Amino acid sequence: MGGLGLILGLGLGYAGRVFSVKVDPKVEKIYELLPHGNCGACGFPGCEAFANAIVENPSLAETCTSSSQEAREEIGIILGVEVSAKNEVKAQLFCRGGINSKDAYEYNGIESCAAASLLMGGPKSCKYGCLGFGDCVEACPFNAISMTSYGYPKIDREKCTGCGICVETCPKSLFRLMDKNDPLIACSSQDKGALVSKYCSTGCIVCRRCVKACEPGAISMENNLAMIDYEKCTQCYKCVEVCPKGTIVRVGAKVEIKAES
Repeated sequence: MGGLGLILGLGLGYAGRVFSVKVDPKVEKIYELLPHGNCGACGFPGCEAFANAIVENPSLAETCTSSSQEAREEIGIILGVEVSAKNEVKAQLFCRGGINSKDAYEYNGIESCAAASLLMGGPKSCKYGCLGFGDCVEACPFNAISMTSYGYPKIDREKCTGCGICVETCPKSLFRLMDKNDPLIACSSQDKGALVSKYCSTGCIVCRRCVKACEPGAISMENNLAMIDYEKCTQCYKCVEVCPKGTIVRVGAKVEIKAES
């Protein structure tokens, strides 16, 4: 039996060498430089599949939006191609309702934003706002999103790679990828200001103070909501200063939470 085992072992070892698949060393080097989040934002099922693909087709080198600029440049050197500078964008949440927004009814179903939104848009009085069940937290492959005690998610700007998975996951379409320094309208309600003021303490009330304060004319009102034209925005943040509800915030800045009493 011992002899038979030895023969079979040697046979398996020989077969392993003969039929083994040789891995291109470039693939291994590139794979090590990738974020290993397997987010799929590049269009491939994972980082290993992407590494194999770009070795075969170097024109795909810039497809991974989750890699750091340093990693992108290293990959370009390995492939012998020039990689352009990465436009650094981060996911941002266009809502700051949470405990600031009143409930329309008591929800006792599956704790999922996708599930709750199927029942009359969800339990919040604001049909446009965050439901707070954390589908985005579960979906983020880089653990960059966490739920706060205020009832809406917080994005860790250091961990966020701008992969866009949260954008696709949110049933209310509250996440967008944008420049890390742009001011943002942390509200998505299209209800009239008088109605918004009844159910949310941080929602846009269409007072137009931001429109008047913006010297470059980058802010306008559309569908009862302030909108910023980022092509015109100079990041002066005067809109942030005049907003009476704290709806317009400077991305990354600590903001005061106004809870409903």
